[in-house]
Amino acid sequence: PVSTLAPIGAVDLVVEDECAAISAVQKYLSYYQRDFATGVVAQTHDEMPSIIPDNRRRPYDMRLIIAAFADADSVLEIGPAWGRSMLTAFARLNGRAVGIFANQPKSPLGGAIDADAADKAARFIELCDAYEFPLISFIDNPGYMVGPAAERGGIARHHARPLSALHHRSVPLYSVQIRKAYGLG
Repeated sequence: PVSTLAPIGAVDLVVEDECAAISAVQKYLSYYQRDFATGVVAQTHDEMPSIIPDNRRRPYDMRLIIAAFADADSVLEIGPAWGRSMLTAFARLNGRAVGIFANQPKSPLGGAIDADAADKAARFIELCDAYEFPLISFIDNPGYMVGPAAERGGIARHHARPLSALHHRSVPLYSVQIRKAYGLG
């Protein structure tokens, strides 16, 4: 069932019903049309600085930053149930289709990259590169997970996948430093 496939990354998007599935597919395919003439600035664009708390130890929802940064109603998150410390989404900026990946400070790992998040980022980077979507990275990263649990999860095998994907990409990469970026993060 989908309830077991989405959290392991075998299903990228779960929706409520057939109408929602058709809408999601239409939105997904619209990114491959490349550019729209223009984009509409999100209503929350001016509120972006207030989304990030003054206290650097307080988490916030990176989805709100992405939605405020992108054109209005243009964000389609891929794989929200898998690798939850990493967000991957298609969006539009001034009508141009882009791929966005970002650490999620509000995740259970506080945005730290575990094996699943590393694989999720790498797979998304490779997809965007294959179809020539420019990449935007929002960075608020405490680093890679360490310790016995991370080792059992395969971080030693998976940690380099996003770094390799970024190295081999041919599309532009734009990085937006929100807060921290420790270690290889």
